[in-house]
This record gives sequence, C-alpha cells and structure tokens, in this order.
Amino acid sequence: GAEQGAHYIEPDLQVSRDGMLFCMHDSKLGATTNIATRRDFASRRRTPSSTGSFPVSTESESGSGTVENEGLGDWLVEDFDASELLDLQLRPRECMETAANTSHRNCAVGSLPGAQFDFRQRPVLFREMLQLTKQLSLKLGRQIGVAPETKRAKFYRARGVQFEKALLHELHSAGFLTLKRGVYATAANSPGRVILQSMDETSLRIMRNATDSSVRIVQGMSEGDDLSPASFSAIASYAHGVALPLDVLESHDDAGKQAVSSAR
Repeated sequence: GAEQGAHYIEPDLQVSRDGMLFCMHDSKLGATTNIATRRDFASRRRTPSSTGSFPVSTESESGSGTVENEGLGDWLVEDFDASELLDLQLRPRECMETAANTSHRNCAVGSLPGAQFDFRQRPVLFREMLQLTKQLSLKLGRQIGVAPETKRAKFYRARGVQFEKALLHELHSAGFLTLKRGVYATAANSPGRVILQSMDETSLRIMRNATDSSVRIVQGMSEGDDLSPASFSAIASYAHGVALPLDVLESHDDAGKQAVSSAR
C-alpha cells in the first residue's frame, strides 16, 4: 500500500441501489460478505423466477460483455441500499469458497497468511476511501493519488445510473478535483493526482468530456481485446493510456512485444 511506497490507491467501484459508490470489485456479494447468513436478505437472492427489480442478467465482472444468468443464486450489490451494504461483514473469498463459513483453518479472525483479517470489517464507501487517502497523504508527507475504475459501467448506464457524474462529484467533494465552468480539473491543493479507469469506452468518453488534461483517462483492456496499433490509435482519441493485461506484459512472443510497443 501507500506506506510501502505506492503512489496511487486503485479501487474498483460498484453502485448501490440508492446511488452510493462502494469500493468493490465483485457485484456478487455471496463470495465476499456474510450475506448468506442474513435471513432478512434471503428473499433478495436471485433465482430463475426473479423479476422486476431483480433481473437475471448482468454485465460480466470484467466489463467485457453481458452474461446471461450471471447473478443467479447470489445477491447483487445494486439490489441493496447503502445502509444495508454497510451492515454486512466482509469475508475473505477463500473462506466462502472452501467452507462457506469460518470453520476453515485459514478463516479464523486474523489467521489468513500474510494478513490480519478482521471479520468485523464492513464494505467501504468510496468517499471513506478518499478520506483515508487524504489522511495517508498528510501522515506520509507526500501526494497519494487515486485511480478508481467504473466497474460494469454499461450495465449501470442501462439502468439509468449516472455512474461517472457520481464519481466526479465524490472526487470534487473530497478536494481532489475542482470545478470551473462545468469542467473538472486537478485541485491546486489536491492530496494527489487522479486517474480515471474503465473497461467501458463510453464511460471513459463521458469522463474525458467532463475533465481537463490534468485528469488522466486510462482504458482498461482484457484478454481477447484488439491489441493492434490501429486499436491503440483509436483509444488515443479519448484516453491518455491503457492498462494492458498482465499476460501481455509478461509475453515474450512477437504479438506481445508489438502490443507493448504500440501502447507506448
């Protein structure tokens, strides 16, 4: 983290039913929280008969497309208000997948290898993470930036959620960005620089149109994306950089080397 020298904190973001931003990679809550133990939320579990506000299709976690029945058998973040999500307890994925409870040897409080995991921890609001970043910046005496990613942006957009507007508003409220004549820019006394990331081109274009060049835009890429020079040229029309898949960065074949070279 920042105390080990990191220059940026990079949270993935999801949106609650009432429009609050949470630092979460997964939209599905079953693997990372104690929601399966909450009888009051049992009826929110998605089933083949789910209708209305509980559709059975959602965008993939990578943001690369829509997956039928992705949420079946689980609880999804967008079906819960912020107050309900804040009332959950986080669980290491290993515990949920191996034992579905805390009986596994690595699932006792504080027993995970290399970490002291506190089962009393709850999901974190993006605004809370921004305040933590500001505190770390003051404590360490240097700038620490943030690089949030809008997860499942296409899915939220289809539901009428103004994901990008909410994200920029939070950054402005926390003092990372200033707003002049309808355009966001890095604040003069900002705790750190801002990088805005997404796998979704439209999401990035929305944020690019609302910010000046001091706010960096980065296109996330996944396995199977077009890594040709022409693709990178198109991305350059709205983004300042790309986040290449790790396997491409580690590749030593001609295709991998060409992708890295073109991205530069």
